[in-house]
Amino acid sequence: MTTATVVALALLTGTSVQAQPSGVVLETYVSPVDYMHAVYASPAENADYLFFAGDPVSFDLSVHNSGNAPVSIRLNSDLWSQLALVGSSPFIKLKRLKREEAQVGSNARVREPGSGPDMPVTGDTGIILNPTASLVVPVSLRLGTEWRGGGIHVEADVSLTCTPSCVVKPHSNVFRLEVRDATSQADRMEIAYRRALRGMLAGDLGAAEQALKTLDSERVISPSALYLHGLVAERRGDRTAALTYYRAADAAMRSRSNPVELARMGSGFDDFLWVLQSKIAWLTQPKK
Repeated sequence: MTTATVVALALLTGTSVQAQPSGVVLETYVSPVDYMHAVYASPAENADYLFFAGDPVSFDLSVHNSGNAPVSIRLNSDLWSQLALVGSSPFIKLKRLKREEAQVGSNARVREPGSGPDMPVTGDTGIILNPTASLVVPVSLRLGTEWRGGGIHVEADVSLTCTPSCVVKPHSNVFRLEVRDATSQADRMEIAYRRALRGMLAGDLGAAEQALKTLDSERVISPSALYLHGLVAERRGDRTAALTYYRAADAAMRSRSNPVELARMGSGFDDFLWVLQSKIAWLTQPKK
């Protein structure tokens, strides 16, 4: 049993445990999958990511070989049996998540920098994890309504059998999120914007336009929404409409007509302004 597993079980039982195993050090990290950063709404104070009811909530648990030697790892046929997922919220004390609350995806893989695409792996197999390589295990959360209201912390640990022996050391293994019901104008705008962006990414311009109409109905001047309008028009081949939207977005940025949205851009303000200026310059070039 690894240090990470001992610590997770100790949290559940309230037992004080001090374990000092030795071996190759494997560090664990969590990172969101296909997350769209908030533009209009903010997550709870103690959360890093904001989701709304019905959104897919997924993260990757990465086990990184930070040692100097390769290690052989045996995976069980049921990867769930090797995970320890515990969660808490302002209204729920620390508890181990059930299978219906968290599921392990079937596309576990090994990621090795500089070696091309990730290598798929399956349960009930052995893998070699070289130094700097990572085992990536996808996890999807299915948290019920009782979890809503404030930040949720999900701590992900993993128990592995290694040759030579290994130490699984939590490094950044707590996924801090909020799952919220839409209750404000900012929430409604956030949902509409994400739908528009998903439509764009999927190449469904009709869905993007419909979502942008919903966003426009809030009657808030938004540089991000105007930029998306410009992208849709550009994809449609309407250069005149695209230029109009990009210029409107640029004017909204410079007038700082939406200070909350601009504040959320932070250091990306200048980058976004540069993108808009580049679009405007390209669309105003004389046709050859």
